[in-house]
Amino acid sequence: MLAMLADPDILTPLLDDAELLSTRAEPHRLVLTLACRRCGPAGEALPPVELSLVGVRAMAVRYDGVAIDARPSAVRVPAEARVAGLSPWRLGAAVTFALNSLHDDDDLRFAAELDWLAGGPGAYRASRVRLRVLPAPRPAWPDLVVDAWIGADAISASSGGQALDFAQWADEYDAWWLAWAADLDGDSALPDGWRECAVPLAGGRPDLDQGPPAGVPFATGPTDCPAPLLAPLRAWHEGHVAQDWRAMAEAFPHLDRTVEVHAAGIRSDCLGVAFGRWGYVHHVVSWWIEGGRAGVVLAGDEHTLSGAGPATSPVLWRYALRRRAGRWTIHGVRIEDEPAAAGEGTSLAPPVADPERDAQ
Repeated sequence: MLAMLADPDILTPLLDDAELLSTRAEPHRLVLTLACRRCGPAGEALPPVELSLVGVRAMAVRYDGVAIDARPSAVRVPAEARVAGLSPWRLGAAVTFALNSLHDDDDLRFAAELDWLAGGPGAYRASRVRLRVLPAPRPAWPDLVVDAWIGADAISASSGGQALDFAQWADEYDAWWLAWAADLDGDSALPDGWRECAVPLAGGRPDLDQGPPAGVPFATGPTDCPAPLLAPLRAWHEGHVAQDWRAMAEAFPHLDRTVEVHAAGIRSDCLGVAFGRWGYVHHVVSWWIEGGRAGVVLAGDEHTLSGAGPATSPVLWRYALRRRAGRWTIHGVRIEDEPAAAGEGTSLAPPVADPERDAQ
């Protein structure tokens, strides 16, 4: 079977909602058996896909918290939750795949705990195919992420004992969606209003003349939170109000996109589906630093526009940050509608000493 290099733009969508049925280890190869969204031209079912990772250089299992702002030191990995190997597959069929993604590889770099089953970080980074397999959390450990990372030289696919070209697979994927859409359109049991849920309503364009309210979008009050941690948060909130999309993109980067492309996406969101929501920070609730990861909790108000008029509600932003290329940037955020009781301007813990970080 011909082994091909993987084009993420082609292969990644084909793995959408695929179920991982099993894995099979062979010399220098790991074979994943997948149930995928694909069918024949007449809508007929097709056998599972066997995705072969050829020339495996590295395999790792990462353990981390489910919450985006989880502290590495708070992650607990029971012995029975650890994974000794990727074949047989014991982490469930419901998985998400990411292929050759720098943005996803960032999670590997900053893992709370990491077990290398083969190779190491250098071998993984040197691999021409880098695949992340992210299962759903297991019921016994709902707060624990356990995912697999595989580095290989090439990737190929087969189905029913025959080589499967990625272009053919893409045609079968499209056929599945066409069949799904045809079935959906003819289903008389669908609830009223389903089309409105799937298609934006006419006349829903926001009134861009209604800008954000007056006021200071980022005020911390007295705090011992280090200024380098606050810098990207300030850029994000002030940039939103000022419509400085590039500043927002640099503060909250997407590692698979250029700053220009990412800024355009942020602009599209902020002037589209997310228009009419602005967050104004009043103070720092707490913060922490552990190695190259950090967290900052901010309290303030979210101002929203709606058909009933402007509204204001108290909000907590729980930001996760990572230190990349010598500076802190946002990795993610959790937003809570009601602030929890906490002292203003206090840290949960003093910064954790990290000689490698401090030398950067």
